[in-house]
Amino acid sequence: MEVVDPFSHLSTLQDFRASNVERTFGPHSLHCVVFDKPGVISVPAQYCFDPGSFVLHYVRGEGPFQTVYNDTIQVEGRNIARDVEVTDAGHPFLKLKVQMVEQIPNIDEKEFNPPAGAVSLFGKLVIDVNLKPLQTGFPEWPSSLRQQHFLVIVEIVIGKDGRVISAHAVSGPPDAYKAPEAAARKWRYQPYLVVGEPTEVETKVQFQNQ
Repeated sequence: MEVVDPFSHLSTLQDFRASNVERTFGPHSLHCVVFDKPGVISVPAQYCFDPGSFVLHYVRGEGPFQTVYNDTIQVEGRNIARDVEVTDAGHPFLKLKVQMVEQIPNIDEKEFNPPAGAVSLFGKLVIDVNLKPLQTGFPEWPSSLRQQHFLVIVEIVIGKDGRVISAHAVSGPPDAYKAPEAAARKWRYQPYLVVGEPTEVETKVQFQNQ
């Protein structure tokens, strides 16, 4: 998500404070905007830019992922990084090299018609799509776990109205399951539409305690 829409995480932030800091990455000095929440023990979200510009070079969003953008060019007023690297908790996760950026000369609307044999999703549960969160929150971890570092993945089902119908943790320390499940049930999302009609969605969310 941070590759496609690096600022998407900002829409989920609530009751956060922002501060400006200068950070050094090797020989590069970047201007960073840091978002954190008073009283919450976690790594704050960070967005780092070239000094005096809007060229984004580094993002630390939600969870353990960090994204670095290099070799940035401008195309029709947009900054596009041609060299993107994503790490997961410090480990290599994804590398992208953009070889060509060009406009589509002509768009044939017929290209967007469903192919023969396409399966209708009306009335069916849609799995693993990206939804826009409208309301989020953090777990109230038990005091016995607050000094530990771990990640809990929760499977959730989101109803047609964007409310979470069910939440079940599937990985992480079992004694940490209840807190993120309770937090996930309070989340709300922008309803997911299939040809203009809202439908139920099953997806996963991550809760990290650092």
